[in-house]
Amino acid sequence: TVITIPFNFFSRLPINKIKIKFLNDVFVYHAGKAGIVYHFFIVIIFFLFVYLMTGIIKQKIKLKLKIAAFLMIFPLVVGTVNDVLVGKKIINNIMLLEILCFFFIFTTFAFFFSEDQKNNYTLENMNVQLENLVEKRTKELNQKNLQVEEQNKRLKSDLEMARRVQESLIPFEKFKSIKKLSIATYYCSMEDVGGDFFDIYEINEHETAFLIADVSGHGASAALITSMIKVSFSSHIKNGFLISEIFEKINSDLYPCIGDLWKYFSAILLKIDTKNEVVEYTTAGHPPFLFFKNKTKEILQLRTECDFVGIFKDPKYYSETIKLEINDKIILYTDGVIESRNKEGKIYGIENLIQFFYDNQHLSSNNLVHNLIVDLQYFKRTEKCTDDMALICFEFLK
Repeated sequence: TVITIPFNFFSRLPINKIKIKFLNDVFVYHAGKAGIVYHFFIVIIFFLFVYLMTGIIKQKIKLKLKIAAFLMIFPLVVGTVNDVLVGKKIINNIMLLEILCFFFIFTTFAFFFSEDQKNNYTLENMNVQLENLVEKRTKELNQKNLQVEEQNKRLKSDLEMARRVQESLIPFEKFKSIKKLSIATYYCSMEDVGGDFFDIYEINEHETAFLIADVSGHGASAALITSMIKVSFSSHIKNGFLISEIFEKINSDLYPCIGDLWKYFSAILLKIDTKNEVVEYTTAGHPPFLFFKNKTKEILQLRTECDFVGIFKDPKYYSETIKLEINDKIILYTDGVIESRNKEGKIYGIENLIQFFYDNQHLSSNNLVHNLIVDLQYFKRTEKCTDDMALICFEFLK
């Protein structure tokens, strides 16, 4: 079919001779119909062969087209010149076109075969080098992973030790037997250690001090500051200072250590006098604590407008007092309680805390704290601590 179609097409053309001006003479090229078809067929087949052979150069499309086009036109020109020279009887018909076609086919095949072998050899070398490089990098990565795993183990061990130390500083069960006070507490850190802290110190038979603090930030640095707060608070509460003076003493202790690091903490310090039935309190940059008056069934938000601790060199603190009556309740908390968020981004808020306190005023301190934590977990739809959180609740008993 490939031969017959062009042959039949050209055999119907009224072409028997072509006039070509050659060396100032008009030469009649007696190509004939069959000769034209023959030349056309040779050129097309040669072009297809060269194009397919250059197909091994997969990424060099332009180079492939240039080579194929050149090797298609060149034998056509040579064959035409050969026929002209033979027609002029300058040379004998030595089938120059056929010889050149065979020569170019052979040399093209040899060239691209050698290029293919060269490319294969280059690819094999590149593959070997790449495999060696991957193997080397894999070994290095495995060594780095082992080092990281060892460091993580040491870090986890250190954090576990820090967690145990911090928990030992927080009195969970120690002060449940204080006379005339029913006390319940809760603590949860977002990480292994946290920046929230509380302490309860029994000054004498009738006076008890409650401290709750929230250090800026999270993690080990915040936890380290809570241990400093514990030491400073315990030291100064023994000496009988007013609670406003105790804050000044704690600030004097911590400011030289953390003042230039922009680390600070908010806090509430209460002193309960069960004999005189009075509460003295100071809040230092902390959210207000809630005071439930059992007689009037109202909930007060109490605070003093004092500075954070540890950020200023000479801050001033003052205290206020409020009368305490039977079955009054007080809740101290850190902002992790009221700033708890659900999946929609809504915060729990002080309003929900007040409403919860009002709805559960009849409960004991332990049950009230337990139910509050359950309510927070239900609000967040998770039991996981999403922020450091500390909570103290106590009730004044007969």
